[in-house]
Amino acid sequence: MRDTQSYGRVRTSLWAGVGLLVLVATALEWRGMFRLHYVAYDYVYFYYAFRQVLEHHASFADLYNIHRQFTWLTRFRYPINPYNQYVYPPQFAVWFSPFGLLPFRISAIVWMCLSAGCYFTGLCLLCRMLWKRTTRAHVLAVCALGLIITPFEIDVGAGNVNSVLFLLVVSTFYLAYQRGRARFAGLPLAAAILIKVTPGAILLLFFLRRRWKVCTWTILWALFGTLVTGFVIGFGPVAAYATHFLSLGQTSMQNGPAPYNQSVIGVVDMLQSRGWMFPQKVVPDVFYGLFLCWVGRGVWRAIRYGRPSWRLDIALGSLMPLLFSPLVEEMHLMFALPAIMVLAKPDVSARRLQRTAFPFKVAAVVSVVLLSLPVTFLLNDITARWPSLMWMHIQMFVVLVLTYTTLVWGYRDTDDGSGSSRDDSVDRGRTGPRGLHEVGAGTRGVSRDVVGGRPRGTERRSVGDVGRHPARYFVAQFERT
Repeated sequence: MRDTQSYGRVRTSLWAGVGLLVLVATALEWRGMFRLHYVAYDYVYFYYAFRQVLEHHASFADLYNIHRQFTWLTRFRYPINPYNQYVYPPQFAVWFSPFGLLPFRISAIVWMCLSAGCYFTGLCLLCRMLWKRTTRAHVLAVCALGLIITPFEIDVGAGNVNSVLFLLVVSTFYLAYQRGRARFAGLPLAAAILIKVTPGAILLLFFLRRRWKVCTWTILWALFGTLVTGFVIGFGPVAAYATHFLSLGQTSMQNGPAPYNQSVIGVVDMLQSRGWMFPQKVVPDVFYGLFLCWVGRGVWRAIRYGRPSWRLDIALGSLMPLLFSPLVEEMHLMFALPAIMVLAKPDVSARRLQRTAFPFKVAAVVSVVLLSLPVTFLLNDITARWPSLMWMHIQMFVVLVLTYTTLVWGYRDTDDGSGSSRDDSVDRGRTGPRGLHEVGAGTRGVSRDVVGGRPRGTERRSVGDVGRHPARYFVAQFERT
């Protein structure tokens, strides 16, 4: 009885400590954002675009006029950054233009609440997908940890759209792998691509997995959304945005290297500014090209030559928009959360994970710690006191590389003398409605799982299980020999 009461007290104290940490960290973060006039700073640009659509000034020249956007910032008493501007597609402005009907402050609050709701809904969906035996305590713990994640706090505080994209990406994987609805799985992915172009990298994953239905429906939904936007504001802004997309991205990248840009380009630029790298301007581009080759090779080998795993698809798919992007801000790292949750409880079908899952759980813990607000506060304080240590502010890039390398290494198949390291029957099959793969063209829904490298239902049987089928008997005898 005493042991039970002691355990209850310890658990209550632990939850109280976690709650106190969450409240203090969140309060300090929002205090800093208010002091820097950063609350709803990004949403001002969105609100400007919404108003342009509602006032029928949605041409490309009006929608992306940087001088008018600066006037809008001055109107709401926000500081002007010459390299910040509205860079999202016209589809985003059209779809969310009803937010422009509300006064700015009310609209910003509603938008922040929407972002927070999308974020926590995405976390709950991830828990349901990745952790089958999930209790309410587990979900509450994940949500509590999610509150002190720096990318989430910055995204919601600034009023950006990454939390909405997070739910759309998670919904895509949920509908594709858990519900087997390729038609509906393409809808949230198409919406994410039309809101922000970078989620289009997820299509590469489905292409490599030969999930043709998801790819086809994503393209069809994207075309439908573009047609709707064209009928509302005309096709001129859509075509102009497609031709000016790279120039708009280059303008955003001029905000500076790391810690603003946590991609390999931003890190190399930061090293160059400190004299630790060759000063030539082409050096960041060279490193970016080498990084893309390294990432592309790892993704290809993990997907095409590794053990089939829908957990790996969710993890790599969420990371791919970050891995291939030349601009990675702190708030973008919330897309690393699915990969971190996969590492926290990895798939035991991967051979390396059958031996030990400890290194992968360590990688997950280290990633969460680096993404947390206390570590961000600590680095901010250190770099404010000693500016020469600004190079330490690359923790987001470290998390990105750490999660990617751990996933690719852990799920890479190795030949253990049993013959081919790849199940050819899986590769010849196609995707099932509720599973990762089908075996044979006429089979539907063999499995949602993989057992020993084979889809469930095709694992080897012993002689005692063959029943009255002579063919199975001889096959079993051959397999035993």
